Amino acid sequence: MSMAATRPGLADDLAPGSALSDRMPGGIALSAVLHVGLLTVIVLGLPNFFRPPPPQEAPIAVDLVTIAPETRATHPNPHHPVPHAKPIPPSPGPVAPVPPPKPVPPEASAAPPPS
Repeated sequence: MSMAATRPGLADDLAPGSALSDRMPGGIALSAVLHVGLLTVIVLGLPNFFRPPPPQEAPIAVDLVTIAPETRATHPNPHHPVPHAKPIPPSPGPVAPVPPPKPVPPEASAAPPPS
């Protein structure tokens, strides 16, 4: 059932032969404006007015020193080298594989095969 038949007085406002959309150009314009606004919000995104500010960069203090020709460590090395230690002999590497012998080509026969 249509809206014009359910509400009294609505059918009287329409002239015979006129469509309901001819009577509401403002509604179509409002719908178009709302659709364009919604599409703009989808494409651009919602604004964020309460975003926290980015953190400020703090300066870092650096002491510049001159490098001496001989540097001295502040901590001694706990692992002293042994004075007369024997060097570790190098381990033998993997043995290279022996390549297989090349195949001998078959001898050519003097007679051609029967056809």
